[in-house]
Amino acid sequence: MGLVPVASLPESGRTICQMADREAASLRLGEINLLKGYAKFARLLVMVKFNESWREAGYNGLNSYILSASEKCGRRPQVLYSYISAAEKLLPLAGEEGMDKMGITKALEIVRAAKKSKKDIDKRLVLEAMKDGVTVDEVRALAHKYFELNGEMPKGKYIDVGGFYADEEQYKTFVEAVKISMRVLELPEDMPDHVKRMRIILFWAQEINGTYAADVYGGDDGVG
Repeated sequence: MGLVPVASLPESGRTICQMADREAASLRLGEINLLKGYAKFARLLVMVKFNESWREAGYNGLNSYILSASEKCGRRPQVLYSYISAAEKLLPLAGEEGMDKMGITKALEIVRAAKKSKKDIDKRLVLEAMKDGVTVDEVRALAHKYFELNGEMPKGKYIDVGGFYADEEQYKTFVEAVKISMRVLELPEDMPDHVKRMRIILFWAQEINGTYAADVYGGDDGVG
């Protein structure tokens, strides 16, 4: 990984866990901002994981340690694992200072997009995300640019359709609508996923506009 130079390691795994525990306590007390200032804690969690420091500290596994640390910091275990994931990917590119400047929310957006695309993170994306004026929404658009569009931003406006939970019947309805749309539009299997999403969602939008615009706008088919 190259995240933790051997020369910089504390003397024992127990010490590493103790350092992480102190950061966890500071987080719970509000001495560490949840959104920024988390990077040192995240780095220590990575050290606990990759050096198996939990062994010397008397835990029977990483998950056992994470459960303990989550109680100390007042955050769910999943949050701590997300810190680890962000640190593994971004510390080599941004360092602690860069991650703190970026903030955990933007960091997680980048890591999530990288995992979905199965591509390496572009350093240019990290540098953009570290800028104070760049919002989380803008990071999503930038992630789309670097992971899906090979770094080239087309003309137009990025649309983030978000996500939602659906029950089993709703899920089946949604999946079937996607399958039908793909066949109607004759979308090839090797078409990039983001292009498929764009074509299908615009197809649905055009169908809605064509079917209901006159009823809604009283004959005025414009939506502006």
